[in-house]
Amino acid sequence: MLKISQEIGSIDTEMVALDCIASAHKKLEKYSQTIEYYQKALPIAREIRDWKREIGILINLGFAYLKLKNYIKALLTWLSISFKHRFALPIILGIFILLIIVGFFYLVIYALAILVTRKLGLKPRPFRATF
Repeated sequence: MLKISQEIGSIDTEMVALDCIASAHKKLEKYSQTIEYYQKALPIAREIRDWKREIGILINLGFAYLKLKNYIKALLTWLSISFKHRFALPIILGIFILLIIVGFFYLVIYALAILVTRKLGLKPRPFRATF
């Protein structure tokens, strides 16, 4: 589909093909290739002024950076949405608040597990990896 769209000069079909390839790489957890194809699709989405596709690409691009533990790049990618498309700001803030809440509850549960373990006098078992 990508090759055909490039041959006939259909840039909107090319963008959709690049988006689909990136999504396939995301499902395969190949995030560097995911980023590569989203970065190729992004300028096309901007050129044809498909703002819905542009926002979707930027969100997915941010998640790909997040999976590669490139937190600054993920944050900057998501913030670029909010500066260009003002209505997306509440969505971006909601995602960050959700991540903070999940992290906080994880720490609380971990701390409670440590307290209960000490209170009951339990000793942690040594970790043994089995392959």
